[in-house]
Amino acid sequence: MGIVRLFTKYKLLGDLNKYSLLLIYSGFSGILFLIFFLLEPLTTRVPIISLFVLLSLYLIYFIRSKKKRSEDYDFDTIFPLKEKDYLLVEFSSIFCAGCLPIRAAVDNISKKYNNIQIVQIEAREVENKYLDLVDRLRLSVTPTICLLNKKGELISKRLAHLNPITTEENLDNLLRNSVS
Repeated sequence: MGIVRLFTKYKLLGDLNKYSLLLIYSGFSGILFLIFFLLEPLTTRVPIISLFVLLSLYLIYFIRSKKKRSEDYDFDTIFPLKEKDYLLVEFSSIFCAGCLPIRAAVDNISKKYNNIQIVQIEAREVENKYLDLVDRLRLSVTPTICLLNKKGELISKRLAHLNPITTEENLDNLLRNSVS
């Protein structure tokens, strides 16, 4: 229970970003190497080596597929690429109690940065032009905020904090680091 609480508290398993995957992978590989050196016969080492290779291949596949998940999307239907450098997608619902303050926080952020296009997607009534984007970004939980660059690569995807002030601070820090 303590390990699960540790992962969920810091959202290592919630976001599944590349840093959390590397942390989990390094933990598993450390345990595998420890077992590897403690076992003597070669016949018991072969399954462990094959498991380590499979875990490595899956990690590489997952990180690369997550990066390419939003690539090759036609952003011209959402915003003109010549005017804006970043796309901030806010996925929320009018029936979500915490989503309305989050929308206000996103609106405040959009006033601070002029090179970011804001797209607010309503979960109950997803328009046809956003269906592919929602599928590619795997948006299913409200409120979720995604930041994409001009190439369509996903920079960050996270659940918004239900406190709008905290969400605004987190977005501001993320945008300052990404935009500058």
